[in-house]
Amino acid sequence: MHKSDERGAAVTSPPSVLRALFGEERLLAGVGLLGLALAAACAAGALLRGTAIVPPDGDLTKPMSFDGAIGIWVLTIAALLPYADSRPRERRARVGPPTVTPVGAGLE
Repeated sequence: MHKSDERGAAVTSPPSVLRALFGEERLLAGVGLLGLALAAACAAGALLRGTAIVPPDGDLTKPMSFDGAIGIWVLTIAALLPYADSRPRERRARVGPPTVTPVGAGLE
């Protein structure tokens, strides 16, 4: 039996909600979280240095915003992909580019 709150809505734990949302696309969810982690690392580096400017000609706000945006984009793809009617071969073709992009950005 499911737990419910005073309104009768089902109450579930955050891990079970995330597992239900990203269960089929764990690789994409991991890459999306990696993008958000890279953005957080850039933000932490800027905070520790006291400035986002890293000589010569480096600006930590640019990779921070890029990695964060890519992370959110990949997480959105991971959440919506199970609802797309597609065959496994088509799904692999869609999963490949979003998985490789943040990894390449991290290596850069």
